Amino acid sequence: MGWLYRMGMRDFAGGLVVHGAAAAAGLAIVYEIWREERKKGPKESMKINLHINSSWLAIGILLLWVGWFGFNPESVLAFNSDVLVVVITTFIASGAAMMSTMLFWELLDRKTPVIIDATNGILMGLIVITPLAGFVSPASALILGFIGGPLFIGGEKLFSRVK
Repeated sequence: MGWLYRMGMRDFAGGLVVHGAAAAAGLAIVYEIWREERKKGPKESMKINLHINSSWLAIGILLLWVGWFGFNPESVLAFNSDVLVVVITTFIASGAAMMSTMLFWELLDRKTPVIIDATNGILMGLIVITPLAGFVSPASALILGFIGGPLFIGGEKLFSRVK
C-alpha cells in the first residue's frame, strides 16, 4: 500500500498516474522549448491553417470511446456486478460531458456546436470519470460529466489567449 492510499486517496483505473505523467512530460517539453528560445531568441512560428475532417474525427473518437469501455471495466479485475456500474458510469459521464460542452458553447458564444465540440466533450467526460469510475454512482457520474463541459470550455478559452 502506498502513502497516498493510506491517506484515503483512490485511483480506480490509474487515471491520475497517467494524467500526472502526461502533465510532467508536457511541462518538460515546454521547458525545453523555453530554453531553446532563450538560447536562440524567440521567433514567431508560421501560421498553418488546419483543416479537420469531421468524418475522421467522429470515427476516431468513436473508436477511442469503444476502447475506453474495455479499459475502464477491465480495471475491476473481475467479472462481477461492479463491471456493469463502471460501464454505466463511463457512458453517462462521457455523454453528459458531450451534452454540457455543446450546451455551454451554445449559451456562451451563441454558436451552433459542431462535431469537434462534441468530440472534445466526450473526451473530457472520459478523462473526468476514469479515476472515479469504480467509486461513484451513475448519478454522480452524470454530475461529474455535466461539470466537465464548462471546465473544458473555460480551459480552452484561458489557454487560447496565452501565446
